[in-house]
Amino acid sequence: MADQVVQVNADGSGKKIDVSEVTVGANTVERQRIVIGDDLDGTQRVAVHAGALSVGDHSVERLLFDLLEETKEIRKILMQLA
Repeated sequence: MADQVVQVNADGSGKKIDVSEVTVGANTVERQRIVIGDDLDGTQRVAVHAGALSVGDHSVERLLFDLLEETKEIRKILMQLA
């Protein structure tokens, strides 16, 4: 998938939108990308790999599962203290 840009209304040299050129059916289209990232460090971003959202080296699904398990353990401890 080659990186492309789409030109928008000019303001001087004009702003550009980050897109990928992909084939959808019989059409070649520009697919706009968005990035969830750190506004202070352009290299730090959330990634999608094989359809799964990832943060660092971990899938968000796994992070949420681990958080749920930890919450269950905390609940058990709190129930014992009650």
